[in-house]
Amino acid sequence: MKRYLFCFVLLVGCSTMNRPKGVAAPQAFDEMKTLVGKWEGTEIHEGKEIPITITYDVRSNGSILVENLFPGSEKEMISVYHRNGDKVEMTHYCSIGNQPNLVMTKVDGPTKYFEFAGASNMKSPDEMHIHSLELTRVDEDTMTQHWTAYQGGKPMPSTQFTLKRVK
Repeated sequence: MKRYLFCFVLLVGCSTMNRPKGVAAPQAFDEMKTLVGKWEGTEIHEGKEIPITITYDVRSNGSILVENLFPGSEKEMISVYHRNGDKVEMTHYCSIGNQPNLVMTKVDGPTKYFEFAGASNMKSPDEMHIHSLELTRVDEDTMTQHWTAYQGGKPMPSTQFTLKRVK
């Protein structure tokens, strides 16, 4: 009997060890899916303000949220958000050719935090890649995003998007 109790306690302990603190994946992912639609605004990068468009679509029977940044342009990029067990993950198909994978590590009120968890098509983690995303839903039709890239193991100046939903 003690062996079964020990195994049960060990199983419960191990199943909760890798959960990101403060993240309830089903609720967080459902909130992400309310971004569906077209968003326009500005990108501020290295002091320059550039017009930006982002679209969001739910696909694959509701299991993924597809984000299309700069649709139709040379620097078009796709990010795919999805649940993976008790986590929300995102793969960013970058215009520079790599595919960083980010995991939602924290939800703090209207802000969701994603952190680098690995990547494909990179020879070294020192290569430039998206390393974090901070997405804040200011209200139903307004959001901000802070994207941080890393190169040589160090953060580069972050890029900020301020967006309004197009109605």
